[in-house]
Amino acid sequence: MKEEYHQTEIITPFPTTNHPKTFYIVTAFNPGGAQLSPDENQDANQQLLLQIQSLNLPSFPTIGQCPDQAEPGFAIESTRQQAIQLGKQFGQDAIYGVSENEVYLVDCQNNQPDEHVASWANLHRQSPNN
Repeated sequence: MKEEYHQTEIITPFPTTNHPKTFYIVTAFNPGGAQLSPDENQDANQQLLLQIQSLNLPSFPTIGQCPDQAEPGFAIESTRQQAIQLGKQFGQDAIYGVSENEVYLVDCQNNQPDEHVASWANLHRQSPNN
């Protein structure tokens, strides 16, 4: 999977220790690596949020911050399969899975094995607005 996925920090409104034990991070920004306009990305992410809500999945906002861009998304408490399906539905190559304080890249397209990224403590940042 793309190296930039390994260089992404995850920003949430909560402290590092204040998260579910297992969750997934999904965005609808820039599907398949295509660079969409800000309005198109916001519209897609709004559709993702509506889908998450329709499935009654607990969620909270996230931002994936890499050196050249930021992608808002959502952390969801779901099954692995539900999270992968949402990633596929919104054209994502991969999503993040967090389990036991470790972060993994979870492939959405080609059934590739998960790739360990880092510990949650090393990858997570709390939003300065909270």
